[in-house]
Amino acid sequence: MKGAPEIMLSKCSTYLFRGQTRQIDEDFKDAFMSAYNRFGASGRRVLGFAYKHFQASDDVKFNEEANNFPTSDLHFVGLSAIMDPPKEGVRDAIEACHTASVKVFMVTGDHPLTAEAIAIQGGSCLVSILVDTRIVGILPKRAAKRESDSSEGVSPAQDSINPNRLRVIKGPDVSKLTAEDWRLILSRDMGTVFARTTPQDKLYIVRKCKEFGQVVAVTG
Repeated sequence: MKGAPEIMLSKCSTYLFRGQTRQIDEDFKDAFMSAYNRFGASGRRVLGFAYKHFQASDDVKFNEEANNFPTSDLHFVGLSAIMDPPKEGVRDAIEACHTASVKVFMVTGDHPLTAEAIAIQGGSCLVSILVDTRIVGILPKRAAKRESDSSEGVSPAQDSINPNRLRVIKGPDVSKLTAEDWRLILSRDMGTVFARTTPQDKLYIVRKCKEFGQVVAVTG
């Protein structure tokens, strides 16, 4: 099985190390996050891989909707990092949009760090963008507690749209954005990056922009 690394890890209870099975612990999660963030910050698209041995009948047809295959207690195998830089001409196209006062949003399913790095390569946003790299469920408990303490009383949406520290907005936070958040996003000259978005999130973003009187074109 392959997919977004943090999702893959959440389905696993063990990992492979030099051919041996070991229990996933906090040290492994720390090492996982370090590698994941390092790959993401370099602009690489990262996939996680896992597997599980189980018995199935010869005529079975695995189907995600039927949920007829294991999705828990998997063995984590590793990460694969793929370099997929912006295509030639992307930067020029974005600069032409900016010259014509067309606001450019980058909307992607990639990890926030990967999205930031690719956006900078493509010229769609400023290097000063800060990225929220918190991934609930795989942070060590002590670190998660510190983060929750420091952000008490601040919603993810509010934290993402701080006018002085624009962050990459993650898909799960899109529906939490208030009307004031959207006005701020649409009033900024700086490009906005939405990461870890689903197809439903992308449609929601288009609809919200149109709701605020914007004419929207989508490409990709």
